Amino acid sequence: MKWTKEQQEAIELRGKNILVSAAAGSGKTAVLVERIKRLILEDSCSVDRMLIVTFTNAAASEMKEKIRKSLSDILDEAEGRDDTWAADESLEKRVFLKKQVELLGTANISTFHSFALEVIRRYFYIIDVEPNFKICDSTQESLLKGEAMDQLLEELFEKAEPDFFRFLKSYSGDRDESRLRKMISECYDTLRSLPEPFKWLDENVEQLKDGRSFEEGNAGHQLFEAAAERIERGINSININSALAESCDLPLLEALCRDDRKQFCALREAAEKIDYNVLKKAIETFKLPTMSSKIFVGGEDPEGLKKIAGDNRNFAKKQIKELKDAYFSSGFDQLKQEMAATYESGIFLEKLLLRYDELYSAKKAEKNVMDFSDIEHNAYEILKDEEASAFYRNRFEHIFIDEYQDSNVIQEALIDLIKRDDNLFMVGDIKQSIYKFRLAEPEIFQSKYMRYRDGLDKDSVKIDLNKNFRSKRPVIDFINGVFSAVMDGYDRDAALHAGDPHADEAYHTPELYLAQVPWEEDSDIDEELKNLIKAEKEALCAVKLIRDNLGQPIFDSKKGEQRPLEKRDIVILMRGIRNYGDIFYKILADNDIPAYIDDSDGFFDTLEINSFLSALYVMDNPKQDVPLLTLMRSEMLGFSIEEMVKIRIEFKYGSYYEAFSKYAVSGKDESLRAKCRGALEKISDWRQLSRLMPLDKLIWKLLLDTGFYLAMGAMPSGSQRQANLRALVDKALAYRTSGGGSLYGFIRYVEAIKENKVSMGQVKLLGEKDDLVRIMTIHKSKGLEFPMVLLSGYCRKLTYSTSGKAPVIHKDLGIGFPIVDWENRWYKTTLLQSMIKDRFRREEVEEEKRILYVALTRAMDRLILLGMCNDVRKEMSKVLSENPKDGSYFAMTGKVICGDMKAARSIDDRSLAGMSRGRRRSIDRTLQAIDSAHEKLPPEKISPEIDRLMSFSYPYKDELKLKSKYSVSELNAGNREVLSGLESLKEPVFEEKELSGAARGSIYHTVLEHMDVGRTRSQGMDYLQVLMDQLVTDEILFPEEADMVDRARLLAFAESSLGQRISGSRLVYRERPFNLLTKYDGKQIIVQGIIDCYFEEDDYLVLVDYKTGSAKGAEERYRMQIDLYRQALEAASGKKVKDAYLYMTDVGQIIKM
Repeated sequence: MKWTKEQQEAIELRGKNILVSAAAGSGKTAVLVERIKRLILEDSCSVDRMLIVTFTNAAASEMKEKIRKSLSDILDEAEGRDDTWAADESLEKRVFLKKQVELLGTANISTFHSFALEVIRRYFYIIDVEPNFKICDSTQESLLKGEAMDQLLEELFEKAEPDFFRFLKSYSGDRDESRLRKMISECYDTLRSLPEPFKWLDENVEQLKDGRSFEEGNAGHQLFEAAAERIERGINSININSALAESCDLPLLEALCRDDRKQFCALREAAEKIDYNVLKKAIETFKLPTMSSKIFVGGEDPEGLKKIAGDNRNFAKKQIKELKDAYFSSGFDQLKQEMAATYESGIFLEKLLLRYDELYSAKKAEKNVMDFSDIEHNAYEILKDEEASAFYRNRFEHIFIDEYQDSNVIQEALIDLIKRDDNLFMVGDIKQSIYKFRLAEPEIFQSKYMRYRDGLDKDSVKIDLNKNFRSKRPVIDFINGVFSAVMDGYDRDAALHAGDPHADEAYHTPELYLAQVPWEEDSDIDEELKNLIKAEKEALCAVKLIRDNLGQPIFDSKKGEQRPLEKRDIVILMRGIRNYGDIFYKILADNDIPAYIDDSDGFFDTLEINSFLSALYVMDNPKQDVPLLTLMRSEMLGFSIEEMVKIRIEFKYGSYYEAFSKYAVSGKDESLRAKCRGALEKISDWRQLSRLMPLDKLIWKLLLDTGFYLAMGAMPSGSQRQANLRALVDKALAYRTSGGGSLYGFIRYVEAIKENKVSMGQVKLLGEKDDLVRIMTIHKSKGLEFPMVLLSGYCRKLTYSTSGKAPVIHKDLGIGFPIVDWENRWYKTTLLQSMIKDRFRREEVEEEKRILYVALTRAMDRLILLGMCNDVRKEMSKVLSENPKDGSYFAMTGKVICGDMKAARSIDDRSLAGMSRGRRRSIDRTLQAIDSAHEKLPPEKISPEIDRLMSFSYPYKDELKLKSKYSVSELNAGNREVLSGLESLKEPVFEEKELSGAARGSIYHTVLEHMDVGRTRSQGMDYLQVLMDQLVTDEILFPEEADMVDRARLLAFAESSLGQRISGSRLVYRERPFNLLTKYDGKQIIVQGIIDCYFEEDDYLVLVDYKTGSAKGAEERYRMQIDLYRQALEAASGKKVKDAYLYMTDVGQIIKM
């Protein structure tokens, strides 16, 4: 392979710490692998003397495989050519290389956590922990934290200390403790990203006393940095006016700009003196002269020019006003006194966090688990011991860190303890650091880059890799044009340069397409409905753009040939999948563009899961508008957008649930009114069921009874959707068997997973060669590349965090509180809190720019941006005339894209005509439509040929009466019931005054499923009482259901000869589902069922089935069912069923079959 000069330097340089700033598509992984290979070949450095750290297990495996292949290729070449090495060294080299390939399996090529885990396993005795601990996964961590939080708050409310209630009312409010929970959780997680969290907390709380945090901490430096930044923004805005004056030949405007610039330069000089009072005085005396209309006389459009120049000056003045309001509104001594007034709050928060840590640690210790943060901190504590750190310093001659821009503080501290003076090789790209929400610290990379660049570390160098081998030249030029305008530090070293020999084989220039929302500015449509409508229209625009590009030529650089663009070449990127991905998926599918939502964190956001979860949310509490709207829009209820809007228009006030309920009673449209009434009845029935059935069985029943499972299977990628729904049932079962059971508990479990961003992807069924469009988040796309990228949501509002009156923590600045007077209901932001919030905002804005950079650099040949505006012309005019804002990607970059690049286009609504808008129908609605169509077509109007076709008689009618799949119960009922059709099936009856046999059977089945027969025999009634109490506590049974269970009958069953055999068996199985392919009435069918209980005895199986009703005739009634169970068990296990029994729960009788 031919390497660039910079790549060659990164591969060959020795004796230095090397920081490689590798731009997107610059071949950083190839350079990393080549350097490792050369160290092995040329320096005879064994791979077990290297530490190679990546950020994911998948990346570590890929790295290991690439190194293995690289070494194996050399070995294969050496085997074929005797002259590869000199004869006297050939054998020795080959033996060494083979040894390296063997060592790769155990080499330290892993994630940070895996390396830290190895440190703990080796030196566990230093920190006095047992080495047999287990790793706590993200879901378990979330649940344990929730339990610890519950216990903490329970303690606090029980003690009822005045300090607690004062703190609660000040920082959370007196309605509930949800904000307090969030505050403690966020502060705790932030602290745990630091090497010594509680030492840091104690030091920074103490610095609040007397306002010392400003003078002794980093806050003072931050204040003047923030001031300098705002002053520079103001100067830049004045410079825009200066450029306007020159281009429009307005000498008076240029003179005004010179005066404005003098005012700002005076502020800059004051800020450079690093004296609060000096800068405060300069800000107080700052005032720009009045701008006269005469300045613009002679211009082509005086009023227009005045507005543009005025907006720019207002923006400049706003920077200084905000600076004054945030930091310089009071005297310095007063500001310090205000910070000191928050000291007691800091002490109490520290107390809360310490207790929360104790409780959470105790719960982990009880289960003998460590979370990932524990692993890092324990490894850090071990490596502070010289014995351990010296071992690793001596062991590792070279340390490699991939994706270095995503390191956090504690990971950096770990490496500092084991590195040598010159053995670090760090590779990354700060422009692609997009994991700040996971507490990554790109500032670590930036600080080191500047230090190495400026020669402040003699043993260290930085190398820039900016040749891009991925993208065609128009894409590269577009990216450079955008980010040189909006990203700080995007200079020649940061910019991309074309490295692909075929970079000029381009057939498309990147463009931004804007479409207009289909409503007037003063529309009173609900915001949730607006978002749905907007997403649907944006998806239709995506369909148009994809159709326009499919089949167009691209040059495939890997194949070295031109070919047409295919669906598999296209990705739709989104900032977030939730509430948008499923709509795009549906619209694309309805317009014959198959798609796949690829999101490792998106299981709960897929169309089918999100829609079905909305049913669970509504079953728990129907007065939740967003879940209700989602459920109504789904196939389960089948409302169209138009119908949902019609409901809201007629009943404008109150919640949507109230409008929905009112429409069901008095809506004008009779058919829609009936539909609403039917939907509410369904919801009521589901809620009743949720109180009677185990969660997983409830979900499965609803999936089948509503037809939702079948409907999802009939959609494009139906197998994928059904696999996800089956996985939901499995997750509900796992939740129930782990101790949960209630619908509310499962919903909270799901919310905990979402809130804590636990990675839980959908079931993966997609093949690499499947010809469909991918839909994924920008984060998911990192590291990938696509011939065509369509970035949607370009005008969508970006979400930034807000803290309100909650305390905020920043590792560099400390901890800031507002002053709160909860009795008079006001609070005031303190200087330190303002500085931290301002720092967070700037960091989040910079992160959004980096996320946009990642999105744009995924494109190889074609790059399209797509956004929805309220008014395209107005918003284009606005971005061209104003300074860039940070509210959306369009606000950030619109000025350069619409102005200098002239790359913006609008989408005419007429071009969307004829496309399917993805209106969904419920199964019932579809059948009604078919029936209606049939009734409207009288036989006398049908031509003879159509009559012949429509009256076609299928020759195998009898087989149509057989389903492809039967339950055992249906077959057991006898031939006449199955073959006479299913029209006799009735809706289940709820709210019965007395429990039916089926309900009693369900209760006994539940108890017997959980009952330990051995413990029942040995402990008798005491155990049965404990069991019943537990089933009630877990919300598996209602108290009245537990009371109606005959415990004496259960004890008699346990003490019977059959109970003795069950308790004596080594393996007992309960509630085992099966599918059996068999013949029925001469035809092949699939039979499905659930076997209540079977157990192993010697080398045979014994089957037990629980039944309600009379024992008389039971043997004959259930013979077919038991025979099918026998067949299924013997086919699945390969073992003979020697005995089968019925246990009649109503009479306590055991019948041998």
